[in-house]
Amino acid sequence: MAWGAVKKETMMEMLPSVLLRHEGYGEGHFDWLLGEPGVVYDGDEEKRLWTWRIDVGSDAWEMGKEYAMVRNFDHRARYLSYEGEISGGRGEVRQVDKGVHEVEEWGEGRIVTRIDFEKFEGIAEIRCIKGEIWGVVFKEG
Repeated sequence: MAWGAVKKETMMEMLPSVLLRHEGYGEGHFDWLLGEPGVVYDGDEEKRLWTWRIDVGSDAWEMGKEYAMVRNFDHRARYLSYEGEISGGRGEVRQVDKGVHEVEEWGEGRIVTRIDFEKFEGIAEIRCIKGEIWGVVFKEG
């Protein structure tokens, strides 16, 4: 999606989101995938989700604390349900949490979305710090 403010009226959709544990390729980490407003995730495994690398899993996310994330390449929708080895010797992934999110704001370098995972519920305020470096703060809501 090209950056630009997305109007609130177009964001009342529940979008998919998943948190994956990625092991066996560099340091172990989590990949957080967020569905993008305006994209219909209808089973087409080639559609893309915004993805960040984060070092802390949802069971340890604390309200009010900022976590650093690195923007990764957009991952295919097949990872919403896939667990196992990744081709090309890039390790393996397993789901550690999943659910939906509802975007409140999706604009230039800033995303605010309500997360409804199995292990976590709250508001994520995501912002671009510089280049591929992003931060997220979780809040009650």
